[in-house]
Amino acid sequence: DSHTVAFIWQAEKMTELPTLPEMQASRAWAINDSGQVAGSSYNLGYVEKKPAKRACLWDKGKIIDLGTLGEDWSDARAINNKKQVVGASAVPASKPDEKTARAFIWEDGKMLDLNSLIPADSGWVLREACGINDAGQIVGDGEIKGHNRAFLLTLQPSK
Repeated sequence: DSHTVAFIWQAEKMTELPTLPEMQASRAWAINDSGQVAGSSYNLGYVEKKPAKRACLWDKGKIIDLGTLGEDWSDARAINNKKQVVGASAVPASKPDEKTARAFIWEDGKMLDLNSLIPADSGWVLREACGINDAGQIVGDGEIKGHNRAFLLTLQPSK
């Protein structure tokens, strides 16, 4: 692992973004029009160290730990102008050698498994959300009937 640190470039100046406590590195993946940044903070050698990697949001110079879906890592990949963040998180395995990555959305302080928003009998397992626009359309990758595929999921507007 290399020691990388997320930063933001504004007014021709690079400003380092903080890591979560007890973590040494960070990576930024996306920024919205308000300057909020989505990414992750992690430990070097994170496979062995716990917590390994956490999805985070940098907002006005402060870092927010977005949590996980139950295991020791998550990674935020995109943010829209509504401050909705998407990415991937590990979930507890129910059997040996099971792939445990699940796509998530984080909003209003809560992380939700995107798989809970689709019919349980759809055949899909949404593994990673890579982008979200202001209309609530989420793109990512997943698996259906044992085949890796891209997905487009459109959130229903909240009432």
